[in-house]
Amino acid sequence: MNTILLTSNDVQGLIGNHVPKQRVESFFSLGISVSKIVSLNAGVPIVRAFSQLMEEWEYVHSGTAMQGVKFVMAKNSTCIYPQMSPIEGLADLARPSVYKFNNAVVYEHLQLPRIPYELDYAEVFIGLCGELSRLYEKLIHEECYSNQMIYDTIVRLDTRVKQQILTLVAKEVNDACSRKMKGGTRSPVSYTHLRAHETGRNLV
Repeated sequence: MNTILLTSNDVQGLIGNHVPKQRVESFFSLGISVSKIVSLNAGVPIVRAFSQLMEEWEYVHSGTAMQGVKFVMAKNSTCIYPQMSPIEGLADLARPSVYKFNNAVVYEHLQLPRIPYELDYAEVFIGLCGELSRLYEKLIHEECYSNQMIYDTIVRLDTRVKQQILTLVAKEVNDACSRKMKGGTRSPVSYTHLRAHETGRNLV
């Protein structure tokens, strides 16, 4: 309702300090990985890459039990680079799966860089949103909505992004705004300064 303005310090203090390091690194990994696939052609190539990337990202950042299930169902790769394995075309959209080579999971699109310093949560999230925006622009393509299987895949991917990223962060931002609003309304000084600003008069 345009009531509260969260500054960078607010985001870091009210949200960032309570965010697990693992989530910051996972968002960074996803953002870097998305930046690599946005150069692909619109249509089937980029939708398949996005679908495969989300499968790999979820595998890395899911619990032990889910990892075990995904590992059992993983496809065998003919080499350490799964992109060299035969692609099943549209079938890969409906049934994405991680790959394994020599009984170890290998990744086609997921980037897992080593970060030698602490990441800024707000900057990482803003960067991730920027890359996702570029990706979504590629999904507005005739082939993406003229083919029912491709369209359904995009809808499922969008749902995963909302549930695992946007909804999670939106709730934290709403909670932070509520805490800041409660703190401001309890302070008579804040109210006085607000009235002085609105009327243009110095209140004593």
